Amino acid sequence: MPYIPRKEKVVFLTAFKGKNSLLKKSIDNLLMEMDENDIWVIVLDNQEFQNINIDKRIKILNYIGMPGAGNTRNYGLDYILKLNLNNFLLWPIDSDDQLIQNSRSLIDQKFQKRKYNMISFGCVQIYKRKKKEYSYEGEKSFRDLLKRYSTPCGSTIIRISDNNLLKFLRFSTRKRANDQLFFLSAARYFQSCMFFKNIVLLNYCQNSNSLSAKKWKQPFYKFLVLRDIGLNYFETLYFFSRYLIISFLKVIG
Repeated sequence: MPYIPRKEKVVFLTAFKGKNSLLKKSIDNLLMEMDENDIWVIVLDNQEFQNINIDKRIKILNYIGMPGAGNTRNYGLDYILKLNLNNFLLWPIDSDDQLIQNSRSLIDQKFQKRKYNMISFGCVQIYKRKKKEYSYEGEKSFRDLLKRYSTPCGSTIIRISDNNLLKFLRFSTRKRANDQLFFLSAARYFQSCMFFKNIVLLNYCQNSNSLSAKKWKQPFYKFLVLRDIGLNYFETLYFFSRYLIISFLKVIG
């Protein structure tokens, strides 16, 4: 018989604040990709929902506390810690993200290839009037990622070999760009991230309250993320200057 690699256990994590219909649509999409042994932790941000049929693989938590997606996501990480899981893949996705068909199988294939600790895939960001694809290829060091990185956290999956790692990998408590701190903290811990161009995610950037919709605020939060990750002022100014130059070239290009 041909060798069939063991499927990786995936724990999805979503912070949610919005309408029932949006959550229902998100659940319907992801259930089509989830494996029978996967877990999906959905954390409701200071709100409650009713009349939603929940699959046994889905755990919905009610978070009541300081507002912000980062606080909500960290509440979900604390729940995962209590489950005392080891050797699983953590996949943080937003409630308005849509997984591409067979993306779940693709990550199994890629993670089994060389036992990667962290993989970032391609995605398509969808705005009201345009679409933009982000994809990179090859292994990038932590320093490479500080120089240039532009893709949502939802297309990045991390192997958690020891559940205690989640005590140190946290989302920022700032209201915006909280996922960047999580991504960069993981990249610093593993010292690198592997990129594949395969598209796994549709990222809808139509929320007027999101950072993606307010690009003039992005440089400010980029600076804060660099400080939050622990860089000194000289390093922060260096990488922040590179970010401004690259962003400007993208605009005029």
